[in-house]
Amino acid sequence: MKKTLLNSIFIILNLMVINKALATTIYNELEFELPISHEKAMKLFSLSAESPLRKGDVNNRETLVHKGENNNIVGITFYTKFGSYKELEEAVKFHHVQLEKKYKSNFTEFEFSFFVSINGKYHFMSLQGGASIVLGDVMYNSADNNYLTVSFFQGVSEKEIHTLLNSIY
Repeated sequence: MKKTLLNSIFIILNLMVINKALATTIYNELEFELPISHEKAMKLFSLSAESPLRKGDVNNRETLVHKGENNNIVGITFYTKFGSYKELEEAVKFHHVQLEKKYKSNFTEFEFSFFVSINGKYHFMSLQGGASIVLGDVMYNSADNNYLTVSFFQGVSEKEIHTLLNSIY
């Protein structure tokens, strides 16, 4: 009986450690877990009180956090700027392959023409434990404001992600 109880406790502890490891994400040399409190997100992603959800302006986008219920941050979008449409197009292809390899999963395309992008399609990947990744791009008014976007979400439905992505612009 004691052996069974000890084995059960050991298994539960291992599952907790595995789930914790799966929930931790490393991207752009930042390690984070979602959801995260807004206070912690402001420190971790260097957000300011003047702009508590976004770092950077239209000419220099860096990060955008997505709030869920209870004001917790359930998603983060990272921007990478490219000087031309062609560079952006190549970067989307490259990141598509790299993220599929890293997470050993495949993206599915969905229509997303809320703003100007290469082809109006974004790429969605569902991961274990309720995590999701969205790869996309956004082009602002100026020809040199072309951004690759990589978004991470935790515990958010695909439909809700589509709504949260509207704030990328």
